[in-house]
Amino acid sequence: MEMTDILSVPLKKTSEIDLVKPLKNLIALRFSTADNPENFNDAISELNKLRSLACVRAMDKNEAAIETIAR
Repeated sequence: MEMTDILSVPLKKTSEIDLVKPLKNLIALRFSTADNPENFNDAISELNKLRSLACVRAMDKNEAAIETIAR
């Protein structure tokens, strides 16, 4: 019987960060049509919330959790 080598890779961890202010600054600096970064508040907040749900919070293995990640 032949033994196979197994490679062990540690899990990668992430932490809670707030993306709202850096993304607003990026939009204001990079895009000339973004004279008013407040126009993007809802979209940036939604992105920040979805990132937190997908990366930070432990997800259950059910349909609702999969829909949150797939969104």
